[in-house]
Amino acid sequence: MSFPAQKDITWSWVNLDCNANDEDKQYQLYYGIIKEVQITRLHIEHMGSDKYIDKDAEIVELFDGNKLWFALQDKYSEIHPGFILTGFNKDGENVFHFE
Repeated sequence: MSFPAQKDITWSWVNLDCNANDEDKQYQLYYGIIKEVQITRLHIEHMGSDKYIDKDAEIVELFDGNKLWFALQDKYSEIHPGFILTGFNKDGENVFHFE
C-alpha cells in the first residue's frame, strides 16, 4: 500500500476568537483540501496530552472530485497546538498520516 504524498492533503488554520482579557487563548478552525480520491474520512487530533481537538473532520465533495475538509477546535488552547492528520479509505484502512 502506498501513502498519498503530503501535497495530496493541504491544511491551514485560522484563529476565530480571542478573549479580550487573555490574548494568548486561541480557538482554531482547521481546513484544507483533499486531492487523494481514496481518502473518505480524515481524523484530526492535537499532539500532546491536552486534547484541544480530537475528531473526524467534516468533508464536502466538490464537482471536480476534490474535497474540502474542516474541523473546529473543541476548546480554547493556551498555545497553538500541533496536530496529527490521519486519512482513511472507504474500508477504514489508514492511507494517510501526518504529524
